Amino acid sequence: MARTGGEELGWVLPGLHAHRAAAAVERARRAVAGAPFPEAGWLTISAGVTDLNAAGSAGRMLEAADLMLYRAKAEGRDAVRPAPGLAVAAEA
Repeated sequence: MARTGGEELGWVLPGLHAHRAAAAVERARRAVAGAPFPEAGWLTISAGVTDLNAAGSAGRMLEAADLMLYRAKAEGRDAVRPAPGLAVAAEA
């Protein structure tokens, strides 16, 4: 995990297929949404998910994840959005 922008983090999950990565991010989203943070109050996670095979290059992978992150934020926040074309199964 590394900072990619002001309030943005990238989480690289090598060896995971897109559906497993999306499930991991969804578990993290739910865990954060369900926990109080005494110093900050309630927090949420918005995320975009893609994979290297679908994107074709590391640069395009980051662009696709960023695009889906902003879509999640625009659609109300506290959500995980996979990039179009990813085979993402509903897992929890």
